[in-house]
Amino acid sequence: MQAYREQLPILGDLLGGVRLPVRVVQGENDQVVPAGNANHLADRIPTSRVDLIPGAGHFCWEEKPSEYAALVVDWWRRAS
Repeated sequence: MQAYREQLPILGDLLGGVRLPVRVVQGENDQVVPAGNANHLADRIPTSRVDLIPGAGHFCWEEKPSEYAALVVDWWRRAS
């Protein structure tokens, strides 16, 4: 975490090389990681999409397990 600010630009430069399907899933009400971070990733990964789970926070897979699982299953079906 301490090196996050210094390493973020490096990470941003590498994301464009990701060619695998990526689905970024985040809770819409995440108070730990801003939703802008999910969009930052998706803007830089050509094969990605973002899904924000309404009513969920940082632990969206625990708070809204059915919604989270549905997104993962959909991603898996599309990627296979």
